[in-house]
This record gives sequence, C-alpha cells and structure tokens, in this order.
Amino acid sequence: MRVLLHHEVRQILDTRGAAVAVILTGLAILALVAGIVFVLRGESATVPVEDALGIVVLIAPLTISLIVVLAASGEWTHGTAGITVPMVRSRSALYLAKLLAVLIVSIGLYLVAATAVSAGAVIVSLARGGEVQWSGAGRQAYTGLVATLLASFFGYGIVSLIRGFFLSLLAVVGVTLGWNVFAATVLKDEDGYLQSLTPLSLATPGIDEPLPPTLAVLSSLVLWYVVPLAIGWWRYRRSNL
Repeated sequence: MRVLLHHEVRQILDTRGAAVAVILTGLAILALVAGIVFVLRGESATVPVEDALGIVVLIAPLTISLIVVLAASGEWTHGTAGITVPMVRSRSALYLAKLLAVLIVSIGLYLVAATAVSAGAVIVSLARGGEVQWSGAGRQAYTGLVATLLASFFGYGIVSLIRGFFLSLLAVVGVTLGWNVFAATVLKDEDGYLQSLTPLSLATPGIDEPLPPTLAVLSSLVLWYVVPLAIGWWRYRRSNL
C-alpha cells in the first residue's frame, strides 16, 4: 500500500491537471490574502484570525472539490488508467491508494491556505497597530479541515463515478451551487436530507441555529459521499479500463 500511495501522490502532482490545480490554488490563496488586507474588517486595526480562516472555510467545499476533479480526472482524460491497473494485484487497493493520495494532497493545500491567511491576519493586525486575536481560530481551523475532507471525498466520488473532467466539473459545481439551493428553496429541504453540505454543519462553530437531525446528516453522507464512492469502486473493479 505504501508503494501504491507514493506512486499515486506523485502521479497527482506530476500531471498537467495537477499543475493547473496548483496554479489555481496559488491564485486562490493570493485572493484570500488580498481579501484579508483590503476587505475583511475594512479599516479596523485588528483582523481576528478566526475571521480570516472563515474565508477558507467558506470557499473550501467548492474549491477543494474542483481541485480534486482537476487532479484525479487526468487518468480518465488521458487514458492512463488502463496502463496502471494491469500492474497491480488488487484494483481495490489501487482505488484506496488513489483516494488516500487525494486526501493527502487536499489536506496539504488546505494547510497552506490556512497558514497564509492566518499569517496575513497577524501581519495586517500588527501593521495597523492592533492586537492579534487567536480566539476561536482553533475551532475554525478544525471546521476547515472537516470541510476539506468532505470536499475531497465528494470530489473523488464524483470523478470515479462519472470518469470525465468536464462532466465531473459540471456535476460538482451544479450540486454545490445549484442543487443545494434548489433543494432548500424549492423542495423545502430545510433540514438538509438531500443536500451535500449538511455534514459540515456539525463542525461549524459559533452558529446559533440548531443542528440538523442526525438522520439528515446520515442521508446526506450516504447520498453524496458513500454511494458515489461505492459505485466508483465497483466500476473500477468490474469494468474494462
């Protein structure tokens, strides 16, 4: 497994899609830092680290999912899946290694972004003569980590299910920005039984609204995370790549 995992991490980082993902991540981090300096708290002397990390938490579900699609769809776009699979004994082990590689890369990107925005908040606060406020930063960082993990599972599940860059991209954007709103407003799914972001609410700190029902969280996890990954795994084991 260690050899497979090492190979898959390198494969993600060496592909053209991964290069695009890294560039987009760099631009996103610059945008986050710029948001802290020019937008967050306006002219206030103090920029709380919690608020800065809140920006990462806000964009993580969609951004990480898109990065996963860019990085993980390369083998299907370029047809390299059929080269690697015959070289291993277990397709299930290879599928798991790919998933773990995606998680490792995604968490790494999140840590870079979180560190950058935290440093930006500290620097801006000190430059304006304010105090550095760390209160609530740990809880917000934890929320961002949960959001990153969920986004990684979701993005890889979609890619392994659809097996194509553009359709996977459309599916991720459509579910995150379209379906969730449609379910909440039109279908009156206020508890989030049909929405993909419902599990994130369990890790969101500082929210006065009541937590969704446990059944709603389980429904969301099964519908948008377990089922795509399970079907993707089944296809990976059974189909001719």
